[in-house]
Amino acid sequence: MPRPPRHVRSAPGRPPRRWRHSTVALVLLLVLVGLLFLLLFLLLGFLLCLFLLLLRFLFLLL
Repeated sequence: MPRPPRHVRSAPGRPPRRWRHSTVALVLLLVLVGLLFLLLFLLLGFLLCLFLLLLRFLFLLL
């Protein structure tokens, strides 16, 4: 019975190397996207606070 080629075989109980690398890349991508969204929401909240403060000052001036 012929042995399968080297790039197909993998150590028992361990996924192939390519799959591991893609998983790591996917996790990194998810973390980066999450951080980006967090920064975006923080920025939006900051702008909203500034806008509300500006409105309050305008109402005080009137």
